[in-house]
Amino acid sequence: MKSWQKKYVVGPRIRTFVGRRDNSELAPDGLLPDAKALADSLINHFEDKTISAHELAALNGAHTNSRQFNFDGPTSGASQDSTPGVRDVLFYNQTVQNNVTKGVFRLPSDVALAAHPSMSAEWQNYSFIIVLLYSFRPSSVSSLSSLKP
Repeated sequence: MKSWQKKYVVGPRIRTFVGRRDNSELAPDGLLPDAKALADSLINHFEDKTISAHELAALNGAHTNSRQFNFDGPTSGASQDSTPGVRDVLFYNQTVQNNVTKGVFRLPSDVALAAHPSMSAEWQNYSFIIVLLYSFRPSSVSSLSSLKP
């Protein structure tokens, strides 16, 4: 790293594994929780994998970059917030709005998590903060990326 770059490096370094190797075989069942699951079920599922509700709220912010392709056929390709591909916090705000933002798709599981008593206040806080990744231990990203069934 060059000396001038050191001045502008901000935030934690996080070891990240993105995606999976190309393979014609489907991923094993059970790695991702059901997008219709109840919040308690989701929280327990991730706590069993050492990811707390606090960390789950933060990690769920990755949905700000996502689009759904397989959950709801007619809206295939819809983004989960109004700035697809941009890492921001609009996802949190647009998940809890009473009126769905045009072109935005909300997974039932995200809506359930946002309303859950152990996460709702935190979810609201994420609606107003700029820096998402500073709120949880960086190792939780590594934990999430290497989950086993």
